[in-house]
Amino acid sequence: MNTQQIKRLIADEKTKIDEEELFSSPSYRNYLQNIADNVSGKYGRGAFVQTEYTPDIDDTASTDNFTIKINTANILSRSFRKMSHKNLSNIGLIGHESGHILFTDFSVAKRFHQAILNGKFYPKKPAAKDFSSKTYKNNLAEILKVFDEQNPVKLKVISKIALYLSNVVEDGYIERLMKAKFPGSISIGIQLNNIRQAEIMPSLKDMIAHDYKPISIIANLLLQYVKTGRIENQDDIKNEYTDVLYDCIQTLDFAIDERNPKERISAVNYLLVYCWQFISSIFDEINESEDEGKNSNGDTSGENPSDDSADSTESDTADEIINELDNELCEFSEMAENMSAKSVETEEIEISENEQERMEHEQTGIENMISENDGLTTFNNDYISKVIDNELENIINGFAESKVFASVEDGLADSLTDDVKQINFGNIHRNVHININRQKYLNGNEIELYNKAMIELCPVSKTLQKCVLNVIKQRQRGFTEKGLYMGSRIDHTALYRNDGKIFTKRNRPNDEIDLSVGVLIDMSGSMSGKRIKMA
Repeated sequence: MNTQQIKRLIADEKTKIDEEELFSSPSYRNYLQNIADNVSGKYGRGAFVQTEYTPDIDDTASTDNFTIKINTANILSRSFRKMSHKNLSNIGLIGHESGHILFTDFSVAKRFHQAILNGKFYPKKPAAKDFSSKTYKNNLAEILKVFDEQNPVKLKVISKIALYLSNVVEDGYIERLMKAKFPGSISIGIQLNNIRQAEIMPSLKDMIAHDYKPISIIANLLLQYVKTGRIENQDDIKNEYTDVLYDCIQTLDFAIDERNPKERISAVNYLLVYCWQFISSIFDEINESEDEGKNSNGDTSGENPSDDSADSTESDTADEIINELDNELCEFSEMAENMSAKSVETEEIEISENEQERMEHEQTGIENMISENDGLTTFNNDYISKVIDNELENIINGFAESKVFASVEDGLADSLTDDVKQINFGNIHRNVHININRQKYLNGNEIELYNKAMIELCPVSKTLQKCVLNVIKQRQRGFTEKGLYMGSRIDHTALYRNDGKIFTKRNRPNDEIDLSVGVLIDMSGSMSGKRIKMA
């Protein structure tokens, strides 16, 4: 099969590739793995990418500090119409999770989460003098009172909310750095996801109308602000939520610019104080549930309910409230709750004023690139759109090539098997079985091993290439073979030889060169050690 035939097969195969086939393929996983390697590998923090294509589940992307898991059919990426935009969205998710691996200190987040469960602030308690409002001073006092109560249901709910707020702050921090350090498709993909996420989020009016829990409303507004710098409040509603939000903004702005992970967590403690009035409203439900539990456990026999029964009731109450919060909190990417205790040495990255201005300009540029069309974000900018389309075209080309080459390999393997059947090996080899083994697909590890081996083998390969090239050139222009037992002429310069190799033969020029290259290696026991290595 010649080159033109293969090109036609590849062009035909490209027309048959659909979204599910591409995004669920090993080729696409390798593509995302290369992006993660280029990002996290730059800082010596490699990550393994796991992909799945499951549109019927809510999973989007997550990381545990070592592995990035991404559902390439996630609701966020799937909301775009064009395949190239879906691809860009997935790139943004890989960039986001790589940012956590590079810049998030998971050990600090884990200690913070555990401290709240134990009824303590970490790394330090907010100071009452830092709050000018009497309301917030009272909020701090109430939190400390709840911590002293050591009510496991309340502490579990507070820890859930605290973890969400810490994720909001951490997302803003790592995305700021990723956009500064990787201003290409990763930066655009992150910002595209943020804009789309803000579109998917319910507005302040809608959340109030659908009876969202107060803490869910304020937490979603904080996420909207961090992701896009604004909130979905087209009706310009002014109420207790917007009042608290504006008090939180200064703390948020500080936190997402703060390099020290403990200082970022300290900022989350202040956010808890600001938002306490919305958190405490949940405790009315908990108190009612506890009262009902006490009444239902009343017994005329005078026997007390067992501790196990009480613990079970408390756990069920906490889980029920947390499940309700999970349904209302607009979270599409979160750090795994079983966070690694491994500490991250965060590189100090300073953002200059010029770079900050560029990032702000880039944010405005992204918003100008998109337009609303039937509720879906689309790109206006021809250049950006062309770059994105070309990137996806390269992926599709590579995927189509791999499928065509696999098909060609199948045909070649069948042809070689037929050829082997026609070979007469003689009586001495009549019991020898020949198997044709050709590997159709290569994974990333095999390619990497090949590239490492070629560092040593490349000089040998180049020498052999020169030898083969000289033979080809000789045959093309014609050459004289010497040292033959028989031939058309006697080589008078070889008459001194006693082995009879004194003849020559003139070979005419030949434009059609038949060339096959084979490697035969003796795999017997005598080839152990240096022999097999040299072979």
